[in-house]
Amino acid sequence: MDASILYVSTTGNDDLARPDNPDLPFLTLQAALDQTADGDTVRIAGGTYPVTPIVVPWYEPLPEKMAPIRMIQKSNITIEGEENTLIYAPGAGDVFAMIDCTNIVVRGIRFESDNPPVPDGELNGQSVPLLYSTVHMRNNNDGISISNCQFSCFGNHAISHLWSPKTSQNVTVTDCSFSNGGATNVTKLEVDGAAVSGIGSHWLVESNYVENCQRGFEIECFSSNLKHDIRIQKNTLTNILEKGIMLFATCQDTNVAVNFSDITIAHNKLIHVNYGIFVSGGDRIKITDNRVSISDQVGIAAVASFNNLSNVEINRNYVNSCVERGIQVNSPSKHNYKVSHAVIEDNNVNTTGNSGILVAGDDILIQRNNCRNCGWMGMFSGIQTLGNDVRMIGNRLSNNGTSFMKYGIYIQSGSTNNYLADNIISAPSIAPIFDAGQNTIYKYALAIARNGDGQFIVTSNSGPDYNVSLYTSRDLDRWMLIDTQISNSKGVATFTYTPNTHNSKTFFRATQDR
Repeated sequence: MDASILYVSTTGNDDLARPDNPDLPFLTLQAALDQTADGDTVRIAGGTYPVTPIVVPWYEPLPEKMAPIRMIQKSNITIEGEENTLIYAPGAGDVFAMIDCTNIVVRGIRFESDNPPVPDGELNGQSVPLLYSTVHMRNNNDGISISNCQFSCFGNHAISHLWSPKTSQNVTVTDCSFSNGGATNVTKLEVDGAAVSGIGSHWLVESNYVENCQRGFEIECFSSNLKHDIRIQKNTLTNILEKGIMLFATCQDTNVAVNFSDITIAHNKLIHVNYGIFVSGGDRIKITDNRVSISDQVGIAAVASFNNLSNVEINRNYVNSCVERGIQVNSPSKHNYKVSHAVIEDNNVNTTGNSGILVAGDDILIQRNNCRNCGWMGMFSGIQTLGNDVRMIGNRLSNNGTSFMKYGIYIQSGSTNNYLADNIISAPSIAPIFDAGQNTIYKYALAIARNGDGQFIVTSNSGPDYNVSLYTSRDLDRWMLIDTQISNSKGVATFTYTPNTHNSKTFFRATQDR
């Protein structure tokens, strides 16, 4: 059969409406959806369409009429709103439900509520929250596209496959805006509000704008079903009360294999958040090219708090102004999960209250990162590590004031077989390197400070009994040997250099031989 266009208008009539006749539109979107067949398009004229949302307790059987707008076992349908199309849903509850649908396109619609709180239900004599979502996917949906839509003042979630397991796949959310949302009356972690949540396999969340919401984007599941190939990219999030982008691997069972893999979080901008990006377990996680500014906690955190964390890449991110740490990759001591195989590379971390980069785990590469003014709360260092086979190569750690970085690199007790090479550390308030670990291998590290007389105090950290040669240059072309010395048993040597010209730019480099 040929595809039809079904029209919806605030002046329509559900009893008299006819497909393909714009002069005989439907009054309600639901009446038009009931008449759709494969390939049809529903076109909604501008105007306000009020509906009454419905709260469905998660512990009750799924009712057929779970929302005022619903699609059940529909396929190949396009729903598009014209300019100023508004679906207004005061109160708490689901607004638009999709159940077992395939290849559905929703675009150009504004959804608005009035910030209703999360209601309570009762299960086995106990009060439990009744979560809901403006667009709510249940059962097995495949090929859902939501684009150019606006969601404002949603009390709980805006778009979600809310309940486990997350079996809606191949979902894209692009070019949408989310504002003033979240269940702020509920403080428990598992009953939060988010712009997009319940993200499953093969989801793409791209080029969206989120402002003044409880949370941004949330990948989470309490079941063991695998979720993979998820991309969250090119989004802007600002003024987020909790976590901007979150992967919450909530299996909470050490015998269950990692159930999140191949996740890419890239090219996002997060401004004024609690946590910027938070990952709590998974395999093959890429966090690259993001910008996080003004975080009340940690800019980027990849922690094994609810499952093992492996093969993590945190590369080319810019993190600025964090109350705690800039980048954190570790396993909290109260959990039994492990961190292994991580690469933290080419990141810029600027102005943190605690360490710029904190890691704890096995087989971790920390390379070519810039950490500047890390530790304004007077705590720790540019890089702080606890683990085995942690390699720190070519990092630049600098300090602009006595209230900032205590140490350039701080190696905690219990660390073994770490490796340091080619790091440059400028003006730590206590020492370039604090090493309480065992079997650390040094190539060399330089710390450079300048006193009031214009002299440079250059401290080199190398392996014990290495021969360190120090060179200086004004143009990075011609180098002059200024000192050769044997490091003492601690592997530390200090040299004071007075340049010929007080205000000239001076470069240093060091080489070493055993």
